[in-house]
Amino acid sequence: MHAVNTTPTETSEERVCNADSPATGGLAGVGDYPDFETLIERISSQLADITWETDAVVDLILTQLGSFLGADRIGYLEVDTDKGTLMPTTRWFAEGVDTDELGRDANVSGLFRWLTARIVAGECVAIDDLDQFPDSASNERSYCEKLGIQSFAMVPAELAGKVVAALAIDSIRQPRDWDKALIERLKLVAEIVAGSIRRVSLQRSMAELRSFELAAFQLSTKFVNLRAEQIDAEIEEGLGIVAKALGVPLVSMLEPEGRNDFRVTHEWAQQNGVRFKGVTVLGRFPWLAAKLVQGKSLAITELSDFPPEAEAEIAAMRQVGFQAVLWVPFKARGKLAGYLCIDSRDSRSWSDDLVARLKLLGEVFGEAAARRDAEHELQESYRQIEKLKKQLKDENVYLRREFKLDFHHGSIVGNSEQLRLALRKVEQVAETDTTVLITGETGTGKELLARAIHDLSPRRDNLMVTVNCAALPSSLVEAELFGREKGAYTGALTREAGRFEVANGSTILLDEIGELPLELQAKLLRVLETGEFQRLGSSKTQKVDVRVLASTNRDLAAAVREKEFREDLFFRLNVFQIEVPPLRERTDDIPKLVWSFVQEFSKSMGKKNIESIPERAMDALRAYSWPGNIRELRNVVERAMIVSGGPTLEIELAGIATNAPGATASSKRLVDVERDHILAVVEAAGWRIRGSGGAAEILGLKPTTLEARIKKLGLKRPDTA
Repeated sequence: MHAVNTTPTETSEERVCNADSPATGGLAGVGDYPDFETLIERISSQLADITWETDAVVDLILTQLGSFLGADRIGYLEVDTDKGTLMPTTRWFAEGVDTDELGRDANVSGLFRWLTARIVAGECVAIDDLDQFPDSASNERSYCEKLGIQSFAMVPAELAGKVVAALAIDSIRQPRDWDKALIERLKLVAEIVAGSIRRVSLQRSMAELRSFELAAFQLSTKFVNLRAEQIDAEIEEGLGIVAKALGVPLVSMLEPEGRNDFRVTHEWAQQNGVRFKGVTVLGRFPWLAAKLVQGKSLAITELSDFPPEAEAEIAAMRQVGFQAVLWVPFKARGKLAGYLCIDSRDSRSWSDDLVARLKLLGEVFGEAAARRDAEHELQESYRQIEKLKKQLKDENVYLRREFKLDFHHGSIVGNSEQLRLALRKVEQVAETDTTVLITGETGTGKELLARAIHDLSPRRDNLMVTVNCAALPSSLVEAELFGREKGAYTGALTREAGRFEVANGSTILLDEIGELPLELQAKLLRVLETGEFQRLGSSKTQKVDVRVLASTNRDLAAAVREKEFREDLFFRLNVFQIEVPPLRERTDDIPKLVWSFVQEFSKSMGKKNIESIPERAMDALRAYSWPGNIRELRNVVERAMIVSGGPTLEIELAGIATNAPGATASSKRLVDVERDHILAVVEAAGWRIRGSGGAAEILGLKPTTLEARIKKLGLKRPDTA
């Protein structure tokens, strides 16, 4: 398709097709064109022979028509009456006539609203002289004056009672009069061209549908007996078949990712073409994500179909050279299972028939993917059963079945009385909008407790926003919390919303609140009391509805006494306080925590064969005082997972540092705990290492392993010391 040059003009008398307009000079009446009917017959004959590509034929027709009329420029435009738009598609210029800046992407409808309204309404527009423009057509007149256009006519083409196209003729070298009979014949030419283009478009659509139906039938039969490990590859091959049937460069399949997001899981693209596989929608394309969660088809025939808020989507389409895109949802086992996405480099209409067929094909892919997942889950269940059978044979290890992890509050693990007390407070306060202050040592899991409060609250469906007050430079904290206007400071090139604005209707966690600079504490107090704030660089007051949670490892009361924290802010935060117990006060939870970390790292490291933890190691872990709390324990387990090569978790007891000066005897190094434990068992066995009732059997170790550890720890029998 070529960019078109349209010249907008009209008469102040609003001359339309049925108006009487005698020829007065310039362009003569139809009687002066005895071969016009012959020209129309020739045009009809040429258009009757086209079966696919129309651009070259339309170019030829405009050339013939322009030469016959002695016109200077002729343009052909497509009309969308539903949107009220004119879209330039093809243009012709007489020899020696300059082109203008209006191209295929020109916003004709936006520039020339008066002209557009007449054509969309089915009226013909004829301008003999520029003085005939009404005051409401100032843009149209200015454009004609700029290009030197003296006379202009535009005629609409109707099919089945609906305007679908328009033909525009410009006269630059001399003024012209437009007589009624000539206008009617121009309208006939426009309708002949529009009808032929519509016929070719329908032929193309039917051919695509036939090709697509054949491809869909072949695909549906292929997925019947596929093994689970073959399904993903066959889905992508199927997407390629769809792409070739539709003549498009990219076809993708998206599957749900959490509650409000989708991920591109399968894709077929032309060689060296753009790829999106692995991309999640919500992070890059928020407007699209909001549409997809509704489970409805979304069709974009050209970039102008996107609303202004789809800024990221429009930019991405332009970057990769796509003009049209279609998203079709499909279900599997009664629920939304994903979308098929079809991308086109050209503007393109998406028929209802195509959408229906894509939906059926998507269901074939969706059911295959669901069967794949079910088989993987079944295989995983079999593996777990075999693993449990093996574990039952091991008598000197902690078994996972003995430590069923509690996940009633998200990722919080444990069942100690101190933890249960904190969780009871979580349940008491979660349903309210009360401000909560969460205190506790570093690494105790204060943020997890905050998330539990949010997840049990009426705001749970919205994303909780977290701000680490200690991680932000003091110069940026205000802009981060309350937002900024463009130009608020050097480098502020755009306006940005702050965290409070983003958290409107949800929950915000102010982590490490004790590190917030004093100068910002007053502004925070105002937000807590009134819900109002101002963006940096703005005098406009914003109002939000945000539930505030705050956490700290500092003694805020002491900070108030030392003038490091505002007393009024402390009292406003300390409405309901929850203290998270340190790990040394909940040692009964350590086995459960250890196993939860083993499960976590098994998935991330691909080590799914850890079946046991030596009892001596678990005793040593419980004996340590854990100054770094759960975070330190997690690091210990992570190191152990890295070095363990078999089914037993090997914890390097000597790798745990001693406590700070002044630590009690209960906080000995793990290596010392191990030494004492082995010595006690060996002495109880009378220093007999091997055989039934020997120390190796009691400790669950091989005799050679125990002997090596005794040597490493420097243990000796009293009679040989």
